[in-house]
Amino acid sequence: MPNKRLLAGAAALLMLLPLASCGQKETPDQTSASDTESAETTTTSAPLSFEGVDFGGREFHILLTANGPDTVNDFETSEMIGETLSNAVEKRKAQVEEAVGVSLITKTIFKYGNHGYNELYAGYTAGDTDYDAAVVAAYDVVPLAYTNALYNLYDLDKLDISNPWWDARATEELTVMGQMYFTTGDITFWDDMMQYCVAFNKEMWKNYNRNDIFGYSPYELVERGEWTYEAMATLAKGVTEDIDNSGTYDMSDRYGILTWDDTVYGVLNSAGQKVITRDENGRLALSLTEGNETAIDALTKYTDICFGGDAVNYQRFSGGENDMFIEDRALFFLTRLSVLSNYRDKETDYGILPFPKYSADQDRYYTTPSPYHMNFVCVPSVCEDPDMSAAVLEALGYYGRETVTPAYYEATLTGQYFRDEESEKMLSLLAESRCYDIGFYVQPDNINKELIYLFRPGNYTFASTFASHYTAASKRIEQINLMFEQIAANK
Repeated sequence: MPNKRLLAGAAALLMLLPLASCGQKETPDQTSASDTESAETTTTSAPLSFEGVDFGGREFHILLTANGPDTVNDFETSEMIGETLSNAVEKRKAQVEEAVGVSLITKTIFKYGNHGYNELYAGYTAGDTDYDAAVVAAYDVVPLAYTNALYNLYDLDKLDISNPWWDARATEELTVMGQMYFTTGDITFWDDMMQYCVAFNKEMWKNYNRNDIFGYSPYELVERGEWTYEAMATLAKGVTEDIDNSGTYDMSDRYGILTWDDTVYGVLNSAGQKVITRDENGRLALSLTEGNETAIDALTKYTDICFGGDAVNYQRFSGGENDMFIEDRALFFLTRLSVLSNYRDKETDYGILPFPKYSADQDRYYTTPSPYHMNFVCVPSVCEDPDMSAAVLEALGYYGRETVTPAYYEATLTGQYFRDEESEKMLSLLAESRCYDIGFYVQPDNINKELIYLFRPGNYTFASTFASHYTAASKRIEQINLMFEQIAANK
């Protein structure tokens, strides 16, 4: 049953809650030469907490919610994911049901709104045990965590978050004051589809002799650590053309870069910056301030690029992207992996890259899972049997790594979306370079949305905007810290 003392404080602070309206997850080919026997070798070497467990055929109910009807169910077959991946999903389901003695049942609410939050918080306050686990939209899962509606995953004995089928970067970056309430890993593949990336049109690269500029292919630029926003802007120059001679640049013309509003989130992270970081005590702290010179400079440079004449934001025109990329009218396309699936049957030859670095001096690339589309795995704090929830999730993650992840990367992505070996390596790089910014999900005083509001018209007032939100955003973050502390104190 819910802790009634915590409910009172949670209800009061929920009046201030802004709900949304609108890592290192290893891939099968990511192991080094010294440990490349197979991904299966890596998984089976770890002790399995669910071995010997049998729940006698009990039903295990999973709630899945998301912001949009085009989301996929990670645990059921679907035409949307194709035959190969559907077969793997079905196999994983059978493996888990046999391994731990359960019958997996899913309920999906894939439509706009905060349905995950509404469903699970209502169950929490009523003490309902309808769901044993959930996969919930990022904007919903954070308020569920700090209002005590979710289990601290570290408290579940049969869930070992250190195992390789859980995303190590998520564990590192989503732990707050020793508590972690949601995560991801091989248990799902939707999160892989939501990664930001840059696609480049190979035909245009060849026709415009882009190799002549730096002397390297785009893949080599990435490997050398020289794939930066400055490099992308340089490569984009000379491609843009008013091909219909209308005197006005619009979606019928050719550009060096095709982009959209939410890319500013990826740009912030790609500079190694976040909306919220953690202090030395693990408490949340606002990072997007007027004093964050790296963040402001990165956003300023990106705005310069996007409003400098060689880029177009397809959201600023009716008709959307209008197939510009596959019609050889955009050299670079800043997008999500899931969008590229629309081109699997097209003739256009393209490759994928991570978002560029802010500076070549950075030690790594950073990949953002789309905050609006991202979902996380969690366990309701009022679930009927925490041991069953933990064991089933552990089994789903383990068999996901053995069965579903290889099918997703090797059979589906590599076989249908991309056309070369180098892009396979880039997929591994995206998975290795995940960046989880909890500030995108907390949305303190809506400061994260200000990035988009400023970017749309090409407004450069980043420092003053961050300053104007500092007090309210910091106050909200402190309220959330206190809620996490209260939960810990009342365990």
